Amino acid sequence: MNMDEQTLFFNSPDAFYQWLEQHHQHESVIWVGYYKNILASRV
Repeated sequence: MNMDEQTLFFNSPDAFYQWLEQHHQHESVIWVGYYKNILASRV
């Protein structure tokens, strides 16, 4: 992994899918991370 690559953050799954539609032909690798939300009612 090249640490000089740009880090991108997406506000929604739709924003991520839109990025994929625009870049899928010239991007060869993508690392994906996500946050798991924990419900406040689970105490």
